[in-house]
Amino acid sequence: MKWQEYDKWLAEQKEWIDKASYYELLKKWRFAPIGDRIFQGELGNYYSDVMAAKRNRCSDPVMVSKLVGWGDQQVVEDITMEAPTTPLPPATPELQETLDRIKKHFSK
Repeated sequence: MKWQEYDKWLAEQKEWIDKASYYELLKKWRFAPIGDRIFQGELGNYYSDVMAAKRNRCSDPVMVSKLVGWGDQQVVEDITMEAPTTPLPPATPELQETLDRIKKHFSK
């Protein structure tokens, strides 16, 4: 990759990182393939710093961490105050029941 191409790619990746929600960053952090370039070098440090800042602004980062595996977009939006930019699949009935109980618990 030429330096000009690298600079453009780096700028595009940083723009995505800046726009991504904490949920999206955490999901990529956990499920990206080993050796993903976004986690290496200067960009990897940038990713880590931005994710930490978004985690610190999150009202319940532990719940967001749990939801990375569950995948309920509305609960993520409610907790993080940041809407994911990629739509998630609908929840199964069993998952929806669990999520409804979680929402009820946190709305007390």
